[in-house]
Amino acid sequence: MHAWHVPLLSLAHPDEPALIAQIDQACRTHGFLQVCDHGVAPDVMAAVQRASRAFFALPEATKQRWHIQLSGHLHRGYDPIGWQALEAGRPADLKESFYLGIERGADDPLVQAGVPGYGANPWPDEALLPGFRAACEAYTLAMSALSRRLMGLIAQALGLPAHHFDEGMHHPAPVLRLLHYPPQQASQLDRQIGSGAHTDWGALTLLW
Repeated sequence: MHAWHVPLLSLAHPDEPALIAQIDQACRTHGFLQVCDHGVAPDVMAAVQRASRAFFALPEATKQRWHIQLSGHLHRGYDPIGWQALEAGRPADLKESFYLGIERGADDPLVQAGVPGYGANPWPDEALLPGFRAACEAYTLAMSALSRRLMGLIAQALGLPAHHFDEGMHHPAPVLRLLHYPPQQASQLDRQIGSGAHTDWGALTLLW
């Protein structure tokens, strides 16, 4: 069996045409790539990691206060272990997550128009999780900026102008999904895994 390695590319490459060529090659041959030197500040990453761990450490009954069914949005709030089953024929996924997006109040025109994907986030109480909202919002902004840069590089890898995709990003609806895969004992599993095989629905997925 041959080892399969996802290409690792530095976004600080001194030769941007060479970087674009590497992205083109990675997407055509692997469909995935890793990036380093991406410019997301370490303190921003550390803060959202602490926030995520603090949320998932809460008692289950407390987390249920922000259940996704209570938020009124498909991608806002907490979904507990077993809530999602991504792969047909398998038991429900052994993971829990918390969905967040760009904060938009009830007076936002897109919210008033009922456009899917836009709305308010069900933020946990600041007294319960100090700094949770600030950490998640800072990380969302940083990753949104990184996403725009990557979309520009991908456009150029396709032979298009760097700003080709900008027209479709006037009102982006990025989703930040905090994920937790609790330890499981193999003896307890019956074809049940952390996350079933699936295809993401967005233009670009960035995994930590």
